[in-house]
Amino acid sequence: MVAVPDARLETLPIRLIVPDISMRDPNISPAAGAVWGTANLGVFIPFAVDQQIIVTQIHLEVTTTGGNVDVGIYDEAGNRLVSNGAVATAAAGVQTFNITDTTLVPGRYYVGISCSATTPAFKECSPLWAASAVGATLVGARQAAAVHPLPATVTYATPTRLTMPLFSLETIV
Repeated sequence: MVAVPDARLETLPIRLIVPDISMRDPNISPAAGAVWGTANLGVFIPFAVDQQIIVTQIHLEVTTTGGNVDVGIYDEAGNRLVSNGAVATAAAGVQTFNITDTTLVPGRYYVGISCSATTPAFKECSPLWAASAVGATLVGARQAAAVHPLPATVTYATPTRLTMPLFSLETIV
């Protein structure tokens, strides 16, 4: 029997926007789970698309449940392109958000994540070479206060968090 490759399993034309010191850098390590810390805070993690794709799902790894979470995709100007809507955080493990299929053309985008409570935790990465939120700022992460559920538009601010939630996108190329 010959296996037919699934288009979703091919190398994706997506990359995190990070300096030359990237997620492969030994100075960046995944955290077991960092507590969200601030109710209604929105965190926006940049990524780039090199060719047109359709995003069908967003995945986060929950390490501690609590409150509601909303995930979505924003453009550089802070316009929401799609969001899941607020739902309860799942039990520990990967939580899948089935968003409306969304076409992204080459460019820069942000995955937005907001939580209604301070208690949920997600697997995150922390730039060890930064003793403050400078590391998150260098990779282009942003945040916004009082954005739960995720609003239609957001004004990005410099992050104060030391970690960034790890996410994955399910796409069709």
